[in-house]
Amino acid sequence: FAVTTGSLPSGLSMTSSTGAITGTADAVGSDTTSTFTVTATGDDATATRQFKITIKAPVTSSITSTGAGNFAVPTGVSALNILMVAGGGSGGSSLGSGGGAGGMLEGTLTVTPGSTIAYNVGAGGAQTTASDYHSGYYGANTTFGPIPGPGATATAVGGGYGCGHASGGPKGSGSPSNQNQNQANIGGQGGSSGGTGSADQGSANVAASTTIQGDSAGLTGYGNYGGTGGGNNPTHAHSGGGGGGAGGAGGNPSGRNAGNGGTGRVSNITGSPVYYGGGGGGSIHPHPSGGSVGSGGQGGGSAGGPFGNNRSSNGTANTGGGTGCGGHPAGGSGTGGPGIIVVKI
Repeated sequence: FAVTTGSLPSGLSMTSSTGAITGTADAVGSDTTSTFTVTATGDDATATRQFKITIKAPVTSSITSTGAGNFAVPTGVSALNILMVAGGGSGGSSLGSGGGAGGMLEGTLTVTPGSTIAYNVGAGGAQTTASDYHSGYYGANTTFGPIPGPGATATAVGGGYGCGHASGGPKGSGSPSNQNQNQANIGGQGGSSGGTGSADQGSANVAASTTIQGDSAGLTGYGNYGGTGGGNNPTHAHSGGGGGGAGGAGGNPSGRNAGNGGTGRVSNITGSPVYYGGGGGGSIHPHPSGGSVGSGGQGGGSAGGPFGNNRSSNGTANTGGGTGCGGHPAGGSGTGGPGIIVVKI
């Protein structure tokens, strides 16, 4: 047996002795049909026949509305490539830190053909109260499951909150009991942790919370720590740390400049590179000699708010981006970026 006209789809081959077509076809961007003729040669006769093989392009579904729903697994499908991003945390207000990005999960899930799987897309953290030194809010988790068969639920953890300034030294523990309190400056634990705010002391503050996104239900998790805030100095240039991102830790202050939000992580699941999970930038106490707020991390994080009761921008929708800290003296943050689920079949 031999292909005498046209060609097989890329990735497939024919065994000459049996005519068996084997292999795994290469992925295509759109449905692609290959037309070819096979000639069978025997001891006494030769015959030809035309064949067609169509390679189907992957079908990608993006779930962007926050809240609960159900995903129907098509008949005949036993594996899903999936990306999950949780809601980003919101930053603090005044001399504080940026919110952490929502945790990110990516990989392949084994599923039961024809089954229905519950999901929830996490919302971003709420706007920070526009009062001096106030902390932000956690982003909400994004979940997929329980998955029929394995029984596990994949959970992307919401981003940790950013903080405000703490006078006299570090305050708070980054736990829910201290969330949204004045004079708290240790970032909330989350998929990526919020940064640490500034404080009235001569040295840098304690490190931000260290709990980050782990692997879940066989998917690989991505998340990082928030940056460490700066202490008081002779020029009174307090600076907050940046929130952690899915691709990198939040930045620490440098001189009078606040820490930048951690960079997000790129995914190609949609067919083109897209960054998700950028951290929010920290804020500063301005000084005549200069100083700048932290930038938002690539992947939907927003920069710290400018001086003068100004809110930071919202995190970008469906990226899980954290928001920057609001501007001094009483600017709150915007809302964290909502999460997303992307499924490719």
